[in-house]
Amino acid sequence: MADVAASSLTYLALGELDTDPRLARRLPAELARRLHALPVAEDGEQITVAMADPADQGAREALTAALGRAACVVRADQTTIDLRLSEIWPSEPERPLALAVCTLAPAQAGLAVYAQALAAHLGGSVQPMATPRDPQAMARPEGMPDGDLIFFDDAQHPWIRRVLACLRAAEADAPRALVVAEEPRWPIRRILVVLTGDDGDTGAIDWAEHIARPGDTTVTVLAVVPPVPAMYRGCARMEQGLPALLSSATPLGCQTRRATRKLVQSGIDCVLRLREGAPDWEVAREVTGGDYDLVIVSSMPSPWWRRWLEGDLVGTLLRVAGRPLLVARPAAT
Repeated sequence: MADVAASSLTYLALGELDTDPRLARRLPAELARRLHALPVAEDGEQITVAMADPADQGAREALTAALGRAACVVRADQTTIDLRLSEIWPSEPERPLALAVCTLAPAQAGLAVYAQALAAHLGGSVQPMATPRDPQAMARPEGMPDGDLIFFDDAQHPWIRRVLACLRAAEADAPRALVVAEEPRWPIRRILVVLTGDDGDTGAIDWAEHIARPGDTTVTVLAVVPPVPAMYRGCARMEQGLPALLSSATPLGCQTRRATRKLVQSGIDCVLRLREGAPDWEVAREVTGGDYDLVIVSSMPSPWWRRWLEGDLVGTLLRVAGRPLLVARPAAT
């Protein structure tokens, strides 16, 4: 059979399509990763598969053999395919998590106990790290806390801004997340995950999945649709609001469906809350009104126009949370 020309193949934008993990797992994980292939739809005896290089005839034959049926192959972005595959088959960590505890008050024993409990839950280890009192020592890069998960006992800790900047830059040696726990709560029975509609939401959902115990923890997923600016009122495409959130192909709608499905398939009790209004205000209302043990949000940076429209969620949560807040680094792509 002749090779298929790449230019003759349909291109599929995966960002507008949800992934069915049960269908995706029809392919062995090793083969899916090697071919950068993701089954996305099924119609009778035919399965549609998104591939980074579908013109490779050998890869197409391997797909057919593995699936045991005809495959309709379409092209898709390799980075997006690999991200979806990592959600379906998360890689095991190469080493145990390292947790660093940074306190302004030496007598803050509650944070150390909280970090130890979470470390035991996640299979990690805790390393206390004293905060230098000398401003010059604190400003030196080598004085920064080192670890996968950095704990702070105070939202005003001078290192928080620097750690947040590292998270948002997604640097290779950046921590995976930071936790601000002025009032630690253990055990963790109720988790709130705040979605922003960015790809970085995957990082927040991953942490919720790691921390939550199936059958013992409830995860509430909160999605807020911002208000329509006055200049766009009367424009039907801009005034979809909540009714179109779950059925539309908007980034927030896709992330909401993907997040809730992933948690449910992991056996975790999941509650979805949809709200319309100013995101910083609606999030603050949910946090202060709900009895949550942990709040999780992504550190994904927003462009200036979005911050002007929606506010800075991380900054708002640091001010009003009143309970442990985990800020996750965006998922690697």
